[in-house]
Amino acid sequence: MDLFYDADFSESNPILNETESHHLVKVLRARVGDPVRITNGKGDFFNARIAEINTGTCLLKVERKYPEMHKKYRLHIAVAPTKSQDRMEWLLEKATEIGIDEITPVVCMHSERRTLQMQRLNKIMVAALKQSMKATLPVLHPISSFDEIIRTKGWEQKFICTEGAGKHLKVVSSPSLKYLVLIGPEGDFHPDEVARAKDSGFLDANLGGNRLRTETAALQVVSYFSILNA
Repeated sequence: MDLFYDADFSESNPILNETESHHLVKVLRARVGDPVRITNGKGDFFNARIAEINTGTCLLKVERKYPEMHKKYRLHIAVAPTKSQDRMEWLLEKATEIGIDEITPVVCMHSERRTLQMQRLNKIMVAALKQSMKATLPVLHPISSFDEIIRTKGWEQKFICTEGAGKHLKVVSSPSLKYLVLIGPEGDFHPDEVARAKDSGFLDANLGGNRLRTETAALQVVSYFSILNA
């Protein structure tokens, strides 16, 4: 069964938005009484049936609400935007599928891009959410400066991934925690940035001997923490 997404859907507001209603009725040819599975991206699934088909929207009758399987860790990736937005889109799509909680594009001293089409990125994440049958849409924060990110509070382990670090991420990380991980641009972080991050409580870590593209490094981090906390 397809998964539908509507950020405003709830038991007290069981109306499917116009975009998803169009797909349900016009593309899938659904009718009154047919089952529908919905999420509002806040961690819950809804099993419902079509009660009414109206102009532009569908009224649903919720039969069951249940939470997504609990994830025992939380991951926030702060990543320098890639030179090509296409590669950033690919990263957000795959990170959403694997499992990530927050993403912040961060401008660094060596950054090649300082703007992004945020609305398009959100749409890609919603599509990935639906494809992977998840109920929690990651939070995509506005572009931030490096200094703003390193002042972020509330994360139990904070890492800055850089080629010059002496220890691998797997050596310095522990399971079942809240992680904030910094991923730099193609030219890596400036040494001054690494020093400022470490002064702010970040541990420096490497991702192995290979030189990775930004989006590859970020996705490797997402995959690593998914496996660590499996």
